[in-house]
Amino acid sequence: MGRDVTDRRLATEALERYADRLRALRAIDGAILAAWSSEEIARAALRHTRELVPCLGVAVWMIDLEAREIV
Repeated sequence: MGRDVTDRRLATEALERYADRLRALRAIDGAILAAWSSEEIARAALRHTRELVPCLGVAVWMIDLEAREIV
């Protein structure tokens, strides 16, 4: 008689996804700490976020609050 390992397989897959997210967040953290400018921080965060989140593209809008415009 075979054992149903569906729950174990699902739990293992969930742990693997969680570990992948933690690795990506650690990479983002390292990239942000290594960056020297806000532009470098944004580029690094976007690059890693795109790897983490399945999407066609990502964007960051920088807003000058005093001028009330996107820069």
